[in-house]
Amino acid sequence: MSEFVFAQHAALLEKAKIRRQQAAAQIRHMRFLEMHEPDFVKDSSLYDYLEQSGGLLAFLNYSRSQESTVLEIGVGTANALAELASSQLGNGLSFVGTGLTHRRHAEVPNVSLRQTPAEILSGVSPKSVGGILSLNGIGFSKAPELVVDAIDRSLVGGGAIKATFRGDTSYGPEWDRRYDSWGYGSYHPFRQELRRRRYDVAVIETGADDILVALKPGFDKATSAQQLLEQDMNSLPDQLALIA
Repeated sequence: MSEFVFAQHAALLEKAKIRRQQAAAQIRHMRFLEMHEPDFVKDSSLYDYLEQSGGLLAFLNYSRSQESTVLEIGVGTANALAELASSQLGNGLSFVGTGLTHRRHAEVPNVSLRQTPAEILSGVSPKSVGGILSLNGIGFSKAPELVVDAIDRSLVGGGAIKATFRGDTSYGPEWDRRYDSWGYGSYHPFRQELRRRRYDVAVIETGADDILVALKPGFDKATSAQQLLEQDMNSLPDQLALIA
C-alpha cells in the first residue's frame, strides 16, 4: 500500500470514528431527553399518526406485499403502535418498535419492542422488514448516514420507509425553541443518503412536518414512492373515518 493510499485510508477511518463519536453523544442526549423531558416523548394515538404521516394505508399495503413485518423507529409511548397493530390497518402484519430507554409498555399482540438507537437497530435481523415507519423519530439523529445504513440493512429488497421531519415553517416560538434544543432536523440529509443508495424518494412539504417516502432498490417499477405518498394523502379522510 502506497503512502498516499495509506493516508487516505487512515483519514477515512478517522472520519468514521468521529461520526461514531458524534452519534454516540447524540444518542446519550436523546436518552436523557426520553427520561427527563416530559414533552419529548409523545403519547400519540393512531389518529395522530394518520394525520401526521398523511395516511398509512397505501404504505402498509405495499409493505405487506414485500414482507409481513413493519418496524417503527422511535415509538414514544408505543400507544399508537399498539392501536395500529390491533386495527384493520394492521391486519396481517407483525410490528417491531424501537426506543432508546426501557419504558413500561402494555403487552400487545403482534408487537415486539427493542431498546436500540436508529443508528444501530440492534436486534433487527438483516432483510427482515417490509416497511419502516418513523414519525418524529430519525429526524433527531445527527448521523443520517448511519441511520440509512441501518435502515438499508434491515429492509428487504423493494422495502419502503415513511418518515416525518421538521418543516421549514415555524411551529411557534415555544416549539421552535424546543426543536432547536432537541435537534429536530430536516429531511434533506436523509434524502441525500437514500438517493446515494439509489432509493426512489418522494417528499411532500406540508406546512408542518415534512413527509418522506422511499423505496429500496428491487421494487416493482409499476409502483413509485410518489404514488404511495399521493395515494395515502388522497385517502386520508377515509382512513381517519375508518378508525373514528
